[in-house]
Amino acid sequence: MNQNNKGIILSLGAGDNQVPFIRAATEKGFTVLAVDVKDSAPGFSLSKYKVVESITEYRKIFSHISSLSLTEPILGIGCRSYGKAIESLSYLSEKFELPGNPLAIIKNFYDKSKIKKFLSESGINVPQQLNPSTLLNKKINLESIPFPLIYKPIDGSSKKGIKIIENINDLKKIYKNKQNIFLEEFIDGKEFTVLGFVFKSKFYVVSISDKITTNYPPYLEIAHIIPTRFPNFIGEIKLIMQRIINLTGLSNGAMVGEFKTNSRGDLFLMEVMPEIGGEFLADILIPKSYDYNYFYDYINVITGTEPQLIKNSLLKNKYNVIQYIVPPQGKYVFSGYKDFESKKYDFFFEKELLNIGVVTNTELGNKERVKVVGYTTSKEEIDLINQFKVGNTEAIFEKHE
Repeated sequence: MNQNNKGIILSLGAGDNQVPFIRAATEKGFTVLAVDVKDSAPGFSLSKYKVVESITEYRKIFSHISSLSLTEPILGIGCRSYGKAIESLSYLSEKFELPGNPLAIIKNFYDKSKIKKFLSESGINVPQQLNPSTLLNKKINLESIPFPLIYKPIDGSSKKGIKIIENINDLKKIYKNKQNIFLEEFIDGKEFTVLGFVFKSKFYVVSISDKITTNYPPYLEIAHIIPTRFPNFIGEIKLIMQRIINLTGLSNGAMVGEFKTNSRGDLFLMEVMPEIGGEFLADILIPKSYDYNYFYDYINVITGTEPQLIKNSLLKNKYNVIQYIVPPQGKYVFSGYKDFESKKYDFFFEKELLNIGVVTNTELGNKERVKVVGYTTSKEEIDLINQFKVGNTEAIFEKHE
């Protein structure tokens, strides 16, 4: 696919995660200008122009680009990263007067306690947030505290630092060392991940997948499943995402949300970010499930064109799964694999994430997962997903002393 577009796509990042976006831009006929702090970043080989700079240094990036002799205009800016990199995306979009989200709005999303408080006060159903100082007041009735609670870093990512607070003693230990505590009630139920786009302040849903996590903190992600097995929540999720856009002022770009339900079927917003999101959803799971290129539509959005969302489901009574092999809670040595007899899986993706012999520590979050695979299977096999086993192999972990 080459549409011979006359113009430049600026890619904030040129690492492995950014390559699918860069490749999509070249396939659509754009010239690519890539920025990355590593001179050897693989995306540079697909780019006509390169700037070696940290993608969080947006003022330096603007200065570098301003000094280049570009023969075509920059038509859009994209990024697969998160946090400060998304602030760079907003800053540069404003500077070059391109479709994007205002930097002042983007900054609001990276204080998770603040954005949830705002959304809750505006009518969005989120887990109850609690003030640790109030909870530690000796006059409070301990029976009124809805233990267990979840502690999350205000600016955390990839599950790092999430802890469960079972009682008042746990809270005292945490509060002694952490002043910026983000506490909320624990919601135990089904989980969903939604990917989509914001275009001219309207939400366009790309996918809603089921998410399976460990049953211990920090609740590392084990699997993502398309299509969702609970389609009755789709309509409400889409309405909430649009409501968030209306409340926050998002206008153009990627958007990812996380939701959970409780035992009564009430839907709670757990997290929302103006990002593409990870977990191999956009680049592996979605195209395998729908014959759809997420990044083609992302490029449409960042260049001011409405997303097409032309998706043809490739699944009939089957489910596509991205599954991780996750270590046990605590510190363990990843010792390798052993084979066993199992049903045949239809694999379409496999990647080793950590080397055999490494010491894993689940407190550090999702980056401690050792392997990821993608496969097609039935609902019955999904119900048997195991964090240590996939296909005909099982990971071996030994307790680290």
